[in-house]
Parts: sequence; structure tokens; C-alpha cells
Amino acid sequence: MTRASARSLHPAARPHILLFDWHATLVDTMDAMYLAVEEVIPRLREEGLIEHLVPASQARSVEDARLLQYVRQHERLHPKISSDRRISRTDIFEILFGADEDAKRRAHAIFDRAYGKRFGAVRPME
Repeated sequence: MTRASARSLHPAARPHILLFDWHATLVDTMDAMYLAVEEVIPRLREEGLIEHLVPASQARSVEDARLLQYVRQHERLHPKISSDRRISRTDIFEILFGADEDAKRRAHAIFDRAYGKRFGAVRPME
């Protein structure tokens, strides 16, 4: 098969689907994710979401209760959570809002806007 005939088999080889990976599998997006989460938490009060936080007494674990208390008192993530980077934004919002799907949806929408300002600065994983 000649090179010209091989090209004719795929004359318009354009992708039909583009996949984006935002969970640090293909590219390192952890900085962008945590910066966006750190932007969301202080906005919970102004967005009317602070009153939707799960009461610490109803937290699923002692660690979750500590996070809930810290967020209520300081209106930011505990620095250890940001430095350890072992929990996703989905898990953070699950801990904070529990079964309140509307609050989680609203928090994710705020996150998406904050993340959108940062996701361009990503690096491939090693």
C-alpha cells in the first residue's frame, strides 16, 4: 500500500469525540481543584449555603465532624486537607452538605466557575 492510498483510507481523520480528564489521571489538576475549593468555602455564607451545612452532631465520622466545625468557624478548609490533597471536591461537598442535593448542586456550580479560571495552568503527570 502506498502512502497516498493509505491517506485516502482516512482522508478526513478528525476526532469524533474529545475526552477531558479533570481528576488528575492524565494531567496534574490538583492545584487548580484545591484553589477552586478554597474559593468556594468562603463564599458559602454569601451564597446562602452556610445554613445547609450538616450539623456536626450528624456527621458520619469524627473527622467529618471536625471538618464541619472548622468550616463553620473559619469559613475555609483546614490547611491539612489542602496540603494532604487526599479528598476530592465531590467528597468535600458530600461531607459538608450530606443528602442536600440542591446545596451540593449549587456548591458544584460555584466550584465550576472558580475552577474554570484556573484549569488552563495544568502540567502532565510524570
